[in-house]
Amino acid sequence: MSKVPEEIIEKIREDFVQGFEENSERKYPTIDELSKKYNIPAVTLYRKSQSMGWKLQKETFKQNLQLETDYEKSKVM
Repeated sequence: MSKVPEEIIEKIREDFVQGFEENSERKYPTIDELSKKYNIPAVTLYRKSQSMGWKLQKETFKQNLQLETDYEKSKVM
């Protein structure tokens, strides 16, 4: 397989880290799901994920999102 363009890897990273909204709920796709969606071998995405720290980025994103949500709720109260 030829090298995956960096813009595709970045889109996959965004999907993994930020997830997406579905029915008022945030869903986070797995590496395997993204592998199928983008037709890229899972091993390639696992390596990219590990080397670029996607899991930590996802946790940070979730924490920041929760803080924002809590802040918005506190403004309403």
